[in-house]
Amino acid sequence: MEQKPHWARAWWRPALLAAMLVAAWFAARRSGLALDPRQAQERIHEFGPLAPALYILVRAGVAVALIPSSPVTFAAGLLFSPVKGIICVSFGKTLGAALAFLAARYFARDATSRWLSRKAAYRRVDRLTAERGASSVALMRLWPVLPSNFQNYAFGLTSVSFPVYLFWTWLCTLPGAVLVVLAAGVTVDTILTLQAPWPRLGMMGLMMLIMLVGGLYALLRLWKN
Repeated sequence: MEQKPHWARAWWRPALLAAMLVAAWFAARRSGLALDPRQAQERIHEFGPLAPALYILVRAGVAVALIPSSPVTFAAGLLFSPVKGIICVSFGKTLGAALAFLAARYFARDATSRWLSRKAAYRRVDRLTAERGASSVALMRLWPVLPSNFQNYAFGLTSVSFPVYLFWTWLCTLPGAVLVVLAAGVTVDTILTLQAPWPRLGMMGLMMLIMLVGGLYALLRLWKN
């Protein structure tokens, strides 16, 4: 029996992953939920008690489909109370990050690592994530120089362990989730009352400080390494 060429055996999984991403992207665009916070608010609100669960699934799907997630995150501040909104965003972001990471790890890493391993820069990054996974993930989540949805797949191509990746992703995306959800509520309250909600503005400032200091600490740990 004739065997398939090596390149065909190696690349069918990345090709399947790419097809799945394209399909998910078109589905998200067609629904409109990922692009229009008002439309997302209206549709999700129709589900009553199930609205938080639906929101979490939508937020996770946006991450997997590589759709810009800010509108959906902002919508949580309009849909729910601040605490419930933060919880829903955190669960949704973490679930989406986990699914994207696992997709990249099991569908694309074997094939792409053979090609990327020829690059010295990739070898350094791969070794760094293996040895300093917590600091690497923390830095990229707190100081997202790359869009977080792309980071999910990129980390799946490295040697960082899944438990380390998942925990530090959840922890270090939490300040950003708090910041955006509170920003939505602050915007609405300021427009309606013409007064600044100083306690929530103070909390937003605290989250930005945590992201700044935490990212700096992670950077220093990596620099020592």
